[in-house]
Amino acid sequence: QEEIKMKKNYSLKLFLTLLTVFVSVILSSCTTKKDGVAYYQRIDQTNQYDIRLTYYYTGDTVTKQNTENYISYKSLGITEGKENAEDQKKAAQTKVTALSQEYQKVKGVKEKLVFDEKGIKETVEIDYDKANIEELSKLPGMGMSSGKNTKRISMKLSGDMLEKNGYKKIENGKFEE
Repeated sequence: QEEIKMKKNYSLKLFLTLLTVFVSVILSSCTTKKDGVAYYQRIDQTNQYDIRLTYYYTGDTVTKQNTENYISYKSLGITEGKENAEDQKKAAQTKVTALSQEYQKVKGVKEKLVFDEKGIKETVEIDYDKANIEELSKLPGMGMSSGKNTKRISMKLSGDMLEKNGYKKIENGKFEE
């Protein structure tokens, strides 16, 4: 029983981590004003999740981020009703709806959940020109290291942190399926 409980806690922590947007925050000035787009992806077949991040930036400052997450019910520890997809959907909705509502409250953030037969598809859009970084850092699962006076998200530090955490940089937005 204890092992099952630990697995479910781990799965919930994993889900919160997957909902997160892995970014680092710094207070340095931009040296170049080049606009760009960067793509990152992390797929785990064993734990059945796929995270796709798209960053829009000017110089070293991230201006917008889109995240598409897919996580299976199994990886969330939802096995009850595994013969019945509707039971799994209901169990997942119970588990993540409150978390989703926290994201909905933050200015500059749009978050949407879709529950399908095998898992959850989540889309998160963050407009950093509208969002308050301190507020963002308080959201459950947000992986941000920020000081009180943080004003921007660094593209370089975000990319470095993502790669250290097993994300792969994707060229031309061609994500793996």
